Amino acid sequence: MRQIDVTGERFDFVDYSEGNIFFDTFSEKETFVLKVWGATLMHELGIVEQDIYVAAMSDLIFEDVAYIVVNYGIYANEEGTKFIKNMEGDVN
Repeated sequence: MRQIDVTGERFDFVDYSEGNIFFDTFSEKETFVLKVWGATLMHELGIVEQDIYVAAMSDLIFEDVAYIVVNYGIYANEEGTKFIKNMEGDVN
């Protein structure tokens, strides 16, 4: 396993726009872990001379977290078909 420091401004050079992100609940001041499938490491990180797509599960580890804010966008195809379901299986 390889660890890459993406703290501070280096965090801006990792792209998760094509990834899937998974996380669980946490308590304040605990370590918070995001599991990401599909991250792009941009060449600005200095690892290699080109962007690298990581087609594997990665962990983003945040320490001493007070709170989180999650922003997301809903995808819909051209017809506007909804596909997100609640716990009962109903489409929202």
